Amino acid sequence: VRCHAACGCCCRHSAAGSSDSVDTAAGETSPLPFMGHYIVLCGFDAQTRQILYRNPARKQGGFCVASLPELDRARRRRGTDEDLIRVELGPSAAATSAAAPHP
Repeated sequence: VRCHAACGCCCRHSAAGSSDSVDTAAGETSPLPFMGHYIVLCGFDAQTRQILYRNPARKQGGFCVASLPELDRARRRRGTDEDLIRVELGPSAAATSAAAPHP
């Protein structure tokens, strides 16, 4: 399964552990014109130093993971505007989120 993202983000493994092909910011391009894209960062594994994220453009759904260098390389890829939106959870939302089981 290939994960093509206009931002060039890598999608190496699903959260369930199945391997996906890697599309890196260094060299692989999509045949489609750039039309804008976003991903939602959902978590960070401190042991492996990997970001857990959802990619709405990914037809298979589920979670993806990327290393910090992969995410940064994709974010800075030529043609992106490097936008970031940070959403802070209030104390009650953060507690609910932390207690919720992760798929």
